Parts: sequence; structure tokens; C-alpha cells
Amino acid sequence: MKICQTCLIGFMLTTAAHAAERAALPQVAVKDGVITFFPGSPESGVIPQEQIEGKKLWVDAVRRDGKTRQIRITSYVGKPGIRIPIKFRYPFGDASATWNMDVRREGDIVSVMVPWNGTLIGDLMDVNEGEESTAAARKKLGLTEPDSELPVMYSSGDSISMGLWPHLEAELFDKVNVYYQRELAKDIPNVGLKNNGHAHLAYGVLQKAYTNENFKPDCWLVNFGLHMINSHHNKLPAYGEWVEKFIAYAKEKNVKLIFVNTTPYQQSFRPKQNLTIIKFNDLMKNAAEKANVPVIDLHACTLEAVKELGDKNVYMDGVHFHDEVRKRQAAYIAERVREIVK
Repeated sequence: MKICQTCLIGFMLTTAAHAAERAALPQVAVKDGVITFFPGSPESGVIPQEQIEGKKLWVDAVRRDGKTRQIRITSYVGKPGIRIPIKFRYPFGDASATWNMDVRREGDIVSVMVPWNGTLIGDLMDVNEGEESTAAARKKLGLTEPDSELPVMYSSGDSISMGLWPHLEAELFDKVNVYYQRELAKDIPNVGLKNNGHAHLAYGVLQKAYTNENFKPDCWLVNFGLHMINSHHNKLPAYGEWVEKFIAYAKEKNVKLIFVNTTPYQQSFRPKQNLTIIKFNDLMKNAAEKANVPVIDLHACTLEAVKELGDKNVYMDGVHFHDEVRKRQAAYIAERVREIVK
């Protein structure tokens, strides 16, 4: 996005592998609370912008092969439950079909309420790609490229997965179409998404999704999360039943199931619960191995980050992670997914 006014910009790579794509930094202007993007296409980068109602906001664009693959607007306000009104100028047609949140448009200005720790995400938002391309991309649920022959991976989880999802999608853009649960809610409005960190809710969402004939993912990426462990306390057998139920359902639907295990709390936050998390992760690993279902060890990946960076540079609040750590987690998951689906 080439921008109307200039402001100095901090730039971060999406991954080290894309270092060659570093180029002229994108710029953005903010006037009367409205973000103005450029009429062309952005290079990969991150624009830190702290002038939207005094809140921290990140505008992130991923560009590949001459097209804008992804635009993300992420709000970090530090307090759960808060929603931030964001307005931005987007004169590029009805590409909002690919956005994961409800938006309201008045002419060229789009308004959306972005929740704490939340991300508005859009694909195929290049002005040169147009409405026809966007419509073609949604013919089959989960596709973010017109006429794509890439496998579709439906991703289900809690706030941890929500935080790393945009980075995961950017990592896998040329290997797998990542179809996150929030996008499912956009395409099937009555699906009733709540917190898919609970297995019974995630299972129910899948059942509803399969009532739509266009829902045909090739694989599932599933994480039950800390909510599930907390609600089951030390009831490992009940947790194990849900692991087995997902394994059986994946077999019924003839899809490849990939589990992601649960991340630890910050050690100084809830040290005793971390011992419980290990027990639940071990149970999932053992059950999955018997069924030949891969498990991505995000727990170990996170502990490596803690070892290298220190707790304070990894955790935002004892549970959720700083964005640089999310990128690291996404890169780790992407590497394993590439091995599994190749």
C-alpha cells in the first residue's frame, strides 16, 4: 500500500525465509481516525501505529508473487473484553467477502470493532485482483486463491490459535490454504462459534460445518487448549475420550487429523497447572501415536522460546504471547505441517 502521507515505519519480516522480499517500506496515513492505505500493493512488513484512539495497532501486509496475499489489522489493548473501533479507507471493491469479522461500509470507509487481542484479516485485497477474483476464491470454502489446487486445512482452537493463525496462514500460503474457524463463521453464519478451546464446542462446530456441501477440508489442525484442561481438572479419562472421538470423526470424514498440544503457562503465573498440562499432553500423544495421528509439540516450542528469550519477553499476561513469539510458533507449526501434508 503506497501511502498519502509519510511516517517512519518499523519493519519486521514474516519469516527469515522471506528475507529476499524486503524492499521499500510501506507507509500509512491516519486522519480523523481513518487509516488510509495505498492504492497499489504493500511489500511484506509491519506498520506499528499508535495513533488510533491512543491504542496500539498493527497493520501487516504479506505480498507474494506480485499480489497482496494478506492484510491484517491487529489491536493490542491489554485488557480482555475491550473492543476497539477501527476505520480504514478501502476503495478496492467488495473484497470484504474474505474478511473474518463483520464490517460496515460507508462509501470507501470500512468500520469494524476489533476485540482485544483480535485480528481483522483479509485475503486477495489487491486492487488489481478485483471482485471477480475474490468471488472465485470463495467457491469452495477455505480457499484463499482462485482455482487453487492446494490442500485446505481447517484450523480449530482457542485464543492461542487465534493469535498465531494469521502468521501461520502467511507461512503456508504456497503449500496449504489455512481455513481458520473465524472464516468458517463468515461463510456459514449459523455455525455458532464460541470458544473452540473446548473439545465439545469444536466438535459441534465441525458437525455443523459438514452440513454445508462445500465444506471439504483435506485436513484438520486441532487444539483443545487450556480451557479444556481447566474444565476437566485432573479428569484425564474424560479428556482422553474427546481425543479418541476426534480421531474417530476424522476417520469417518476421511481427513488427515493433526493435533497441536497445549502451551504452558508462564512459570511464575501458574506453576502447578503446568504439571497438569504435561499429563494431558502426554495422554494426547499416546492416544494419537496408537492411531498414527501426528501431534505438533507447541509446548516444547514455547519452552524453547522461554529458554532463549526469557519469560517476560514471551508472555503478555502469563497465558498469551507477544507477537514475535506467535510468529515463531507459527513457523514451527508450518514446518511440521509441510512435512505432514507433502
